Amino acid sequence: AVSLARRSGIEAAKLPEALAGGWADSTLLRTFVPRMTQDGFESIGALKTFQKDVDTIAAAAAQTGTPMPVSGTVQQLLRLAAAMGLEQADFSGFIDVLQTPRSGEA
Repeated sequence: AVSLARRSGIEAAKLPEALAGGWADSTLLRTFVPRMTQDGFESIGALKTFQKDVDTIAAAAAQTGTPMPVSGTVQQLLRLAAAMGLEQADFSGFIDVLQTPRSGEA
């Protein structure tokens, strides 16, 4: 959403305010959009831990034959993040994987 907003000429930092109270509003949106659009936040959590959790869920899904079509894509993004040295970044590190700079709002 942050990348799409920026590339559409929308000030991504205003997404939480614009989506407040609607179906797209969430704690994750309000927490991580500022972290994706501004520098200076201390990490909360780590992509490395998220990767472990996603890998565990994907393995359980495979063992039980439960379709989890998005988990493979998430696993690939997390592996790419690790290869980029972002294992200790929180969820906001995904923006760096997607090659969208954090500062310099549109």
